[in-house]
Amino acid sequence: MNNPRYAKDAALLGIAFVVIVIQSSVITRIAWPLHGPNFTLLLFIPWVLSETPFRAAVIGFFMGGFIDLAPPGNGPVGQWALVMTLIGFGLASFAERSRDLVQSPLVEVGIFALGAFALLFTWGILGLMMGDDRASAKYFFQFIPSSLLWNVVLAPFVLPLVRKTTFARRVRR
Repeated sequence: MNNPRYAKDAALLGIAFVVIVIQSSVITRIAWPLHGPNFTLLLFIPWVLSETPFRAAVIGFFMGGFIDLAPPGNGPVGQWALVMTLIGFGLASFAERSRDLVQSPLVEVGIFALGAFALLFTWGILGLMMGDDRASAKYFFQFIPSSLLWNVVLAPFVLPLVRKTTFARRVRR
């Protein structure tokens, strides 16, 4: 049980918890133009791109569970956990099949943008199916594009940092 991989995973989940708390209690309260960035996505997507599909699904489940339980917690519990589990598994499966493609920084930002869109869009569709009031036309036509814009602008600065933090070099695997 003294595997350094488990210690690193526990530390990264702790960092994810702190990022989610800061996102939900500080970042969302700031009056950003165009809804502001989502630092949870900036951490989650590059992390799961560096993992196996199973590990990415577990990471998505825990991070989604943190988001579901974070304040204000006004939505159905488990919605984020389900979406992040599915998208994490899908992104890791894609990255595993195309190892050489993910090594390019420009392509990594593009994959990040597609992953962020898939995550936000899937959450919105699931919200519509569950009757969540937050999944409305405003969410699809204002929130998703503005969130993607912020995150794609910040991605080139944050992705290398997350990649180094996760010690994930696909060439070493």
